[in-house]
Amino acid sequence: MIGKNIPLEDRVAKGHGDRMIALCRYLAQIDAPKGVQRPDVFFLNVLSDETGDIELRALAQVNPRARQPIRHMVHSWPADEHPTVAQARVVAEILLRECGLDGCLAKCALQYDTGNLHLHVVVCTVDPETQRMRKTAFIEEALHRSCAISEHRFGWRPEKGARYRIDANGTVVRRAEPISDDAFPNKSRHERSARMEAFTGERSAQSVAQAVVQKAIESTRIASWATFHETLAVSGLRYTTVRGGAVIEVHQGSTPVVIKASSVNRKATLKSLEKRFGPFQPYAGMIRPRAPEPCAASSDGGLRTELWQVYQRERDAWRAGREDDHALRARQQVEFKTLLERQRAVRTAIFASRASGVARDGITA
Repeated sequence: MIGKNIPLEDRVAKGHGDRMIALCRYLAQIDAPKGVQRPDVFFLNVLSDETGDIELRALAQVNPRARQPIRHMVHSWPADEHPTVAQARVVAEILLRECGLDGCLAKCALQYDTGNLHLHVVVCTVDPETQRMRKTAFIEEALHRSCAISEHRFGWRPEKGARYRIDANGTVVRRAEPISDDAFPNKSRHERSARMEAFTGERSAQSVAQAVVQKAIESTRIASWATFHETLAVSGLRYTTVRGGAVIEVHQGSTPVVIKASSVNRKATLKSLEKRFGPFQPYAGMIRPRAPEPCAASSDGGLRTELWQVYQRERDAWRAGREDDHALRARQQVEFKTLLERQRAVRTAIFASRASGVARDGITA
């Protein structure tokens, strides 16, 4: 079970009331084609289901100072879990309580138009009694807590890497163990590399290894381990073996990035290359680290490359400043320890002199 907060733009031409009506129509799938199973729609905290849409629209526009009085959230289940409408109602109530929106008006819809059942919750964050905005900070954390509580209550299977769990006392606690990439089997290294490239604009080690190894494998002039290693070494790569397999080291930056050979290219496995070149022969030469480069060229007049270079300069400056801070802290620690030892020695000498009955001026007490 997962939760998602669907952000809404704060400044739009459409008013809050019109936006609320549009979301209510979307939840009910008014314009859905024939043959599509209609969602199960229900309201929370309204006077009646017949006037629910009108109440939500009126409350969304009653506070003129409200910048965004609407929250749109989604809970989704795996394909093998099928909650009932009654269970979905309880899940929606739990979600509102964890978000600090209990008592607020909401419209919910359990939709069936995809392979995974999912619950849409559109809530007006204006308090129906005071007509003041409810604070909804850390909405993502509330979604994670809602998932943990609902899964524990109905016995649903938690997602791998879930942020919260229920302890023996029934309390929602945050998991202490770190979440590794292995917790997300559906997120391959290729996807993580693509996200990194989109975030930094720098070509990832995975992309470099795929391009270099693919070219080396397709080359007809490479007929031995020596030429294969030399071709990779020119681009800052090393092919080496580990327990029963092979990895590719991409020397890019201060620390080499180790990538499984089979994830780079199926023809780059140790077994495949030994069939082509014979028994494995390690490479004894030196590897020169490759310089970072932009992830892709574009026809924008070099703007992307220029922005990437600016990013590189700012990142290098930040790293240099961080190293200076670490050096300063290390120097301060050494000075602190030296001062501590000196003060300890002076204090020990003073206590020893007083214990022997000798005053500071040499006069016996």
